[in-house]
Amino acid sequence: ASAQSGDLMLTEFPMLNNRRCLLYLSRIDPKKNIEALLEALLACKKEVPDIALIICGDGDRNYISELKMLAVKLNIADCVVWPGHVSGTMKASAFGTAELFVLPSYSENFGIAPVEALSVGLPCVLGEGVAVASRVAQVGAGLSVAPTSVAVAQGILSFMLNPEAMAKAAIQAKKLAVSDYGVNTMGDRLFDLYNGLTAARTTARKSAV
Repeated sequence: ASAQSGDLMLTEFPMLNNRRCLLYLSRIDPKKNIEALLEALLACKKEVPDIALIICGDGDRNYISELKMLAVKLNIADCVVWPGHVSGTMKASAFGTAELFVLPSYSENFGIAPVEALSVGLPCVLGEGVAVASRVAQVGAGLSVAPTSVAVAQGILSFMLNPEAMAKAAIQAKKLAVSDYGVNTMGDRLFDLYNGLTAARTTARKSAV
């Protein structure tokens, strides 16, 4: 991503300037499979030397320290930044600085962060255990990959080495955000959900009488 005047993420982490940035934004937890992401970054760096990874989120301090030590061990610490929890303009800046969103979780019930990424036109590389992964892959807004470093790296490179594929996925990402996760769509889903819950409770009460 190119540097922009007043961009908070680039101001806070100057090493991101003129780098091609990946974004991870979620809680930092073992089920998120960040180890595989760091190993994938090492593989990707051989093909995309100016790659960088932004890891946003909070978690257990000891675990985060272990991940930072792994980055050092893999000799990629110089292309990984750890902003911690981000919100507001800093969160917006994180999305704006990146060109690809990556969440290689083993499992994820829904995942609001991928939806936020889609809404700003960021293609997503998601672990197949992420609930929205299959839908994202189905419409071409990103990829659903096995939670291995090799599969994650292949997913990342398939976009970063193919500008045309990246551009097409970015368009599909925005379309998907509106069609499946827009305010009206989500409102309708909540309405149906509440109606279903109410009907279930009514049936349960009648059965109990």
